[in-house]
Amino acid sequence: MARQHNWKAVILVTTPDHARRAMLRVSRCFSGDVYVVTSRLPLSRWASAIPYQWVATGKALVFERD
Repeated sequence: MARQHNWKAVILVTTPDHARRAMLRVSRCFSGDVYVVTSRLPLSRWASAIPYQWVATGKALVFERD
């Protein structure tokens, strides 16, 4: 889609716990600028979100390279 519309940058909107992994994944297939804007993650979700994102980020770095 970025190539089709000649985009030079994209903005990702996600939660703070997912921002780093989202940027990693998009930057692997998009050569333009990638910006991340975060929305609030309810406090009740932080306890489960952080460990999940650590594991998912490790998986993305080691196993899901393309």
